[in-house]
Amino acid sequence: MSRSRKIVVVGAHWGDEGKAKVVDNLVDNPENTVMVRFAGGANTGATLVIDGQKFVGHQLPVGVVRPGLVNIMGPYVACDLEALVLELRVARENGAPVMIDPRAPIVLPMYKALDRARDGGGTGPASIGTTGKGMGPTYAAFASRYALRVGDIVRGRNHLMTVRDRIQAYHVELLAGLESCGVSIEDKAFEFEAQLEQCLEYAAEIGDVVGDTVRYVRGVIAKSEKDVLFEGSQSIMLDVLHGWPYCTSCFTGIDAIGNSFGIRRFDQVVGVIKAYSTRVGRGPFPTEMDEFTANIVRERGGEYGSTTGRPRRCGWLDLPALRYAVRMGGITCLVMTKADVLCNLMTIPVATGYLDPTGTQVLEDAILDTELLAGVKAVYQSAASWAGPLTLERNLSGFPPIPAELVAYMEQVERATQVSIRGLSIGPDRKEMIWFERP
Repeated sequence: MSRSRKIVVVGAHWGDEGKAKVVDNLVDNPENTVMVRFAGGANTGATLVIDGQKFVGHQLPVGVVRPGLVNIMGPYVACDLEALVLELRVARENGAPVMIDPRAPIVLPMYKALDRARDGGGTGPASIGTTGKGMGPTYAAFASRYALRVGDIVRGRNHLMTVRDRIQAYHVELLAGLESCGVSIEDKAFEFEAQLEQCLEYAAEIGDVVGDTVRYVRGVIAKSEKDVLFEGSQSIMLDVLHGWPYCTSCFTGIDAIGNSFGIRRFDQVVGVIKAYSTRVGRGPFPTEMDEFTANIVRERGGEYGSTTGRPRRCGWLDLPALRYAVRMGGITCLVMTKADVLCNLMTIPVATGYLDPTGTQVLEDAILDTELLAGVKAVYQSAASWAGPLTLERNLSGFPPIPAELVAYMEQVERATQVSIRGLSIGPDRKEMIWFERP
């Protein structure tokens, strides 16, 4: 048997790039594939369109829609039990095996309430525009060594009581935090005992799929039994380090895989980008479009959050941010999505660099932290637009015809990043993908 491939798919801008479609497209044979979710939680939406039918996943890998494909939820994934149980049912209906790591921290209902309260519904002065799914409080509890983990509930009530006091002490602190935010804690959802009982009820549905994910994944690789596809969450520019404080609450790149599974060498690290940029929530966005243009792109591209439904901010392609993501994320190749959205525009501005407030060019190797990005001005070059619609119909060379202007656009990205674009998505459906060279 040939050596199994180890491929990572990550976002290379500010999230929502279409990673789910790309990782799904990389499946050669579902029964010879393991798909691993290695970070994040149910705060994200992974969307697939299969023959016109939309599937939106939040907790498990998108491989749950493919019969025979093994789906792994690793130890660094924040586990929303409600979302998990719903997707487990999808996996079982499709005959897709699932394994969940017992060390994954659980998102308690009160963590979501605290998340929403702290963010002020996205309007407060300290708001960053979170999805309110409890990621920050969950990872904070995890880092503070007070998290409730999946293994704590599936081992049963007796074991849960052994960690009860430790968890409850932290719970009391968080309740005080809720009250300081002006949130009423009268609701039973905030009662400590009620939350434990709810977790035990969910445990009955997930107990048979909890197992040693690290041993399983490493064993598959050692025996070259299956390809392993690591499905990322969020993006490099929203990593807790690179995007702080307007970021997600965990590491989003290959370091999360290394620390979770002890795997640090991969065949490819695929960075997914749109033909333009989008961002959800607050935070600096140097290439943000004017609202008139953004509305056109938003409607064409369906740029509304899969989890919250809120409109995404739209911007032009940002090459400095992409270069940074490639460098910091260890990205070895790219896939471009939503090329169809920019068809038939007059011109397409592309950000090729930044100027700081003094008008000085920002250096190529600069750390693109929040303070720097908030003060820069993007420097643009105009790219020629391409005519649409884009099609999968093949020409005499055996490849779908791609407009010369779109080819030039992709070549500009390749020159700027020094990595190749291996694939191009030209529509929302699973089938609307062109591969130049499969990773």
